[in-house]
Amino acid sequence: FNYFPIGILDDKPSFKGRNLFDIPIIGSIDSYKEAIDANDISTVLCTINEKSITELKTYCRKKKINFRQVSINI
Repeated sequence: FNYFPIGILDDKPSFKGRNLFDIPIIGSIDSYKEAIDANDISTVLCTINEKSITELKTYCRKKKINFRQVSINI
């Protein structure tokens, strides 16, 4: 897979504006709709493994955006 990340959503609001591996943290997970709508998103990579991502999966499916559950080691 060749992905070009445009931003990261994190559950800690204080991280907004910072970078992780040169990828900007653009908001909280709660702002996923705004982040998806404001950018040309074709795929969402999600590292959260919780019931709370059901809404995100549904939103992606509705918008015809690929959704992939991934794990990363930092």
